[in-house]
Formats: sequence, C-alpha cells, structure tokens
Amino acid sequence: MCKKALCVGINNFKNYPSAALQGCVNDANDMKSILKEFLGFTDTDIVTLTDAQATKANVMQNLNSMVDGAKSGNYSYLVFSFSSHGTQVPDI
Repeated sequence: MCKKALCVGINNFKNYPSAALQGCVNDANDMKSILKEFLGFTDTDIVTLTDAQATKANVMQNLNSMVDGAKSGNYSYLVFSFSSHGTQVPDI
C-alpha cells in the first residue's frame, strides 16, 4: 500500500509582511507527525513545504506528481494539507 502526502504551511509572505501568521508551519509539521505516528507514513512518503518553499509552482508540481502517481497505480492513498490564509466565496 503506497501513499504520498503533501503538507503545506505558510506563515510569512514575501510581498505581504503585515499578513504574517504564527501557527501554519507548525500545522504542517504536526500533520507530518500525525501521518507518521498514526497512519504509517514514512519520511519519504511526505513532502513538507513551508514559507518560501511553498510557492505556487512547488505546490502544483507536487500535487501533479501525486495525482500522476495515483493514476499510474503507484499510490493508493494521497493526502494534501494546507494551512495558511484562506477565504470563502459563494458557489454560484
């Protein structure tokens, strides 16, 4: 049973220093620990991207790689966690 996870946590934003958060990197690291302790993931099963590493390009590259791996039968389980700013918009 192969699995892959991507844990993203963004506290600090290059172009928006006044919008800094405090717990998102911790969230990503905590999720990694939960996946390892309770769900049998290993360090090699998990990619963690935080702050400057968590660019749109890096996140999308990792997500696409995970989905491609699942489509080709390499992964049975995928996990994506994201902790940072968010918003809600109506679904019209």
